[in-house]
Amino acid sequence: HVFNLGHGIHPKIDPENVGAFINAVHELSGQYHT
Repeated sequence: HVFNLGHGIHPKIDPENVGAFINAVHELSGQYHT
């Protein structure tokens, strides 16, 4: 699965928030690939 972050992630973003975003992509992408 590929997802686009546009211009990327700002260096000051909390890494936990990035992880939550990636986890959400993993959890939700199954709905589109069944």
